[in-house]
Amino acid sequence: MEFLHFVRRALVAQFSGLPPRDEFVRHALDAGVGSLPLLTLLTVFAGMNLSVQAYGTFVRFGGQDLLGLFCGVGGSASCTR
Repeated sequence: MEFLHFVRRALVAQFSGLPPRDEFVRHALDAGVGSLPLLTLLTVFAGMNLSVQAYGTFVRFGGQDLLGLFCGVGGSASCTR
């Protein structure tokens, strides 16, 4: 019964109109800035994973010096989708 009450309150809040602009901006900034450490950590691990997996291929074609660029671009692209 409590869950139904929660769902009802959530639906009423959802369709009761837009929140005040300053409150919306404050929450959006908090969520954006608050997610930076997590996104940084995910990007680092994605780049490390790409470097381990791609090293053999890059060595085969003599492109070891391009591995860092590949992992930087690939790691950041995989975390922003």
